[in-house]
Amino acid sequence: MKEETIKIGVTCIGFPMWNLAIEAFKATEGVDVQIVGMDVKSDVPAKKYLDSYITIPPGNSEDYADTLFDICKSEDIKVLIAGADEEVFALTEKKDEFISNGVICIVPKKDKKDLFYDKLAMYDFLSENGVTVPPYMRVRTASDLERACRKIPLHDEKFIVKLSRSRGGRGIFLVSMFAHKTESFLERDEVNTISLADMAEIVESTKDNMFMAMEYLEGDYYDVDVLSENGTPVYLIQRKRVNPKGIPWQGSEITDNKKMADISTKICNLLGLHYLYDFDMFEKDGIVYPLEINPRVSGSMCATISAGINLYGDLLKMALNIPVERKSIPYGKKIYPRFHMEVQ
Repeated sequence: MKEETIKIGVTCIGFPMWNLAIEAFKATEGVDVQIVGMDVKSDVPAKKYLDSYITIPPGNSEDYADTLFDICKSEDIKVLIAGADEEVFALTEKKDEFISNGVICIVPKKDKKDLFYDKLAMYDFLSENGVTVPPYMRVRTASDLERACRKIPLHDEKFIVKLSRSRGGRGIFLVSMFAHKTESFLERDEVNTISLADMAEIVESTKDNMFMAMEYLEGDYYDVDVLSENGTPVYLIQRKRVNPKGIPWQGSEITDNKKMADISTKICNLLGLHYLYDFDMFEKDGIVYPLEINPRVSGSMCATISAGINLYGDLLKMALNIPVERKSIPYGKKIYPRFHMEVQ
């Protein structure tokens, strides 16, 4: 039987493990997949391996959703998969228009956008619905910050402060009661220590965003790859990080933690999740917390694909209403990145 040809649009195709993503999409059983890759850069290493490549504006551009809509129409794209939070939020606003024009847009439901966009809103929602989250407080002023010092458990006299509306590792501060000055902060790849006085100054000078203070957690950190169908998980694959921060990704171990699975299942149910997501989780001595519920896949999800479960292929199947055949999860398997050189 001849396979149906499906053209998909994939943004952020310049990410480091693009080759695994392309192979995974192309390996989807039952369909012949053609990939229209997109990125903000005019040239990316994946370009020569795609069926076509298009440069697009950043996800926070005013015309982003309209631009992607026009591309989907002109390229006859059937399924659109966004790789960055800002892109997801922009496309969510236009999701119904995409669907009415025959484009399956892989983004959360529109009524859940504010929860994904705002960490405080998500923590409030989860805690109000019986999901235990780390101790946290709203911080808008220096006085709020002082109260947080007294109420939030401190470890080594430190606690975390993060922008309520920020993405990935941006806008995260490790506040130390001992530090007297700060030389740098707001780094992308690591959380630098900042003094309480400097943190208070940042809070007071940032009027267009709320901060969230929370416990500085020392233990094991996880990515949970979540493929969910209308609120019911198909896969909950827990990957313990080799490096707790996860950036840059240095490897994962696939684990089996019943409490983590139960919490992840409950979150799927509460949010009515459909398609593929990334949960950031924490565990120590039997205590499990959700840290962030991300509205798209993790950049390190290719670890799960390398371990034998093609979540990208299963995502496409779900979008196209093709039954997903669930495979056994290879618990205990460890996956590490290996880089190679290529000359083009």
